[in-house]
Amino acid sequence: MSTINSIIPEIHQPKNGLLPISVFERNKFNDPNALNKIPQKLDRIINSTVNCLVRYFLKRDAESAFESCFLGASFIREEHKAQILAKKVTGLDDTSIIACVHLANYEECLKSVSEYKVIDEKEITLEVIKNIKILFHRIMTFMSRYGSKIIYNHTLEGGYSDAIDTGVVPFVTNESILMLSYNEVEPTPEETLEILIYYVMCKHSIYPTLKEIKYVSFFNPITNTFYKCNVPLISETAITLIEEKVLKYNENHYNVENGKTVEDYLSIKDAIEYLGIDEAKFDKIVKSKQLIIDKEENKVSVKNLNEYLQNKRMTNKLVWILSLTSILAIVILVVILLTVK
Repeated sequence: MSTINSIIPEIHQPKNGLLPISVFERNKFNDPNALNKIPQKLDRIINSTVNCLVRYFLKRDAESAFESCFLGASFIREEHKAQILAKKVTGLDDTSIIACVHLANYEECLKSVSEYKVIDEKEITLEVIKNIKILFHRIMTFMSRYGSKIIYNHTLEGGYSDAIDTGVVPFVTNESILMLSYNEVEPTPEETLEILIYYVMCKHSIYPTLKEIKYVSFFNPITNTFYKCNVPLISETAITLIEEKVLKYNENHYNVENGKTVEDYLSIKDAIEYLGIDEAKFDKIVKSKQLIIDKEENKVSVKNLNEYLQNKRMTNKLVWILSLTSILAIVILVVILLTVK
């Protein structure tokens, strides 16, 4: 499997990056709570813990919020221990935070099992817990200002390629990609490159909401600063370079729009997102037998989805033609009646 993070070190960029941070608008927020000075070795685990808590509070679903933690724990056969820790995370109290720190630490196994080290309970000091709470509150306060529903870990079917065949968008709204940055200054060229690649993959994905992204953004809870870049400011040259040299899209790239299938089947959740409808509407379409769910896989075939969309477009076109014909007939009739009078 190839991820964005695994190939970024191999990509050569100009000094300020393919997407310079200078093109981003900045908005710094005030917060009377100051962060404590914490040993640098704990920075990564604190950031991971905050990310886990944010995911958990956005959806209150431990399975999805701690998915990467559970996967890391499985590498050292501690899945059961991780599940016990997850049950202790119920809020923002100290017990929940300490359990979440241990959970987040399992993510280190995804990078290197040999370098994984158990966190000493004594290292989770009151200062560490306070920092986690401050960072968490800054992120949630910022997200409440966003005003849009925020989805995390959105997949990118249609945007994957042989170069990058796995990975998810950290956070996405109906018009923006959002990444969290924990640098003490501004996002690095590596981070802006990462969000640029996400943007290009979104453009090629099968999901209408991802295709309509209007801007890419960062929120840095360390500096409490929001960075936003309107997509027209992204260099077309940079986009083309990502498409051709990094993602290596070509005639073999699978894409629903060019008549090829991303894969044989999509999950029901992804099919609903692809069609841009809600579950109730999807159920009605299935009951009408316009869409057929594979009962064994509990999925929908991409071919069936495309046939449904094609039929829907033809039906809409026919309705439009009939409506126009009816209007013209009425107009002609009115003209004839007026002429007779």
